[in-house]
Amino acid sequence: MTLTTKTMEQSNYFTVDYRSCPSGIGMINFINKDTMLITEADCGPKDMEQAKLCIKEEYLPTDIVHIPLEGGIHYKLVHQVLYQLLRDNDVRYVYDTEFAYDVCDRDVYDDNSPIFELEDWIEQHTNAF
Repeated sequence: MTLTTKTMEQSNYFTVDYRSCPSGIGMINFINKDTMLITEADCGPKDMEQAKLCIKEEYLPTDIVHIPLEGGIHYKLVHQVLYQLLRDNDVRYVYDTEFAYDVCDRDVYDDNSPIFELEDWIEQHTNAF
């Protein structure tokens, strides 16, 4: 099966935040249009109160889950917590542009190439780092 944006958006999916000055590790996008921002100690707000101070209202997530560890120091542990959060929230797909192009050498001109099935992304992500 070819993964497409349409397929991805029919399920819960996670998008990794690579923006310069990211709001967190990434965002779970739920079928019902709710969003959950996942943050860590050195990236993003710890709760909705902090989020309201630094994120424009139209971009506010529905919820925030904060991992109280620094990803730069505890990289593997932060990612293990992230993987479990994604599983616990029934995430089926991950949209990860930089990993797709830089690590997996996928086609940059294919709009669907950054889409991974969750367990495939976790396996490849774990093996790459």
